[in-house]
Amino acid sequence: MENLVREIQQIKNNEELRIIWKAMKTQWDINTRAKAKEFAIGEIVNCEFKTGVMLCRITKVNQKTINVEILDSDYAGAKAKEFAIGEIVNCEFKTGVMLCRITKVNQKTINVEILDSDYAGAKAKVSFVYVTAVTDEEINLV
Repeated sequence: MENLVREIQQIKNNEELRIIWKAMKTQWDINTRAKAKEFAIGEIVNCEFKTGVMLCRITKVNQKTINVEILDSDYAGAKAKEFAIGEIVNCEFKTGVMLCRITKVNQKTINVEILDSDYAGAKAKVSFVYVTAVTDEEINLV
């Protein structure tokens, strides 16, 4: 592996590096898809987050990503990577829980537009931990 890295470092032509990059990216995707196929919905797994390793249940298996629900710790019940733009959700803020519409999904946070309260129309960035699903009755209020 060290020899390969040294050889790549010797390449001074970006077009040649682009060929290596494309081959690496293609192989990375193949490896990721193969690994994702090893998991099943409902399976209990340990997931490593910045805050540590947490026990999770797999809720969805995509081609290259896996959605999980956190089962233990202060984050119990939180969902990871399961939100869609336009979806109506409850967001927990210091001032209380507010109904929001998702405007952007980032890796660790979502951007929302607040729909109710004195803050209606305001934009916010929220951690996944502070977002929960809404009931049909709550959606009808919007």
